Amino acid sequence: MTLSVLDCDLMTEIKRYYAEDVQVMEIIDELKKKPDSKKHFTWRQDTLRRKSKLVVPAVVTLKNKILEWLHGSSSSGHSGREATHQRVKSLFYWKRMILSDILLKQPEKILERKMVKRQGRAATQVLVKWVDQREEEAIWEFLFDLQKKYPSFEP
Repeated sequence: MTLSVLDCDLMTEIKRYYAEDVQVMEIIDELKKKPDSKKHFTWRQDTLRRKSKLVVPAVVTLKNKILEWLHGSSSSGHSGREATHQRVKSLFYWKRMILSDILLKQPEKILERKMVKRQGRAATQVLVKWVDQREEEAIWEFLFDLQKKYPSFEP
């Protein structure tokens, strides 16, 4: 399985988030100055790779998007955790990627709520604390999307 043209939005998003990950930016800066300065890493065509795998910045929502994409891809159907983990490992690298990350993400509780505009309409966003993650790692989600994705979760 390779990243296709259809997945260019994901690729663009990965590249955009490089700037938000200090460790990734340090590696990129070093490689720009001296291409062989970081063992196993390469920087080509604005893409960071480690042992030919695409480096994913430390952004939880981005990792989740990748996991969901590979778990439910049309070529694989809805795979189990181990199959999804193997597919993720074959294409991507992020620090401390472990099997327990794969598709166990469940919302635990809502920390905050706020009203925002979404496509010109009022919408509720909630700050979600996920099971087995610290409150500092909580992320804002649209309540509608959260309820659709996790129908048994009652905020």
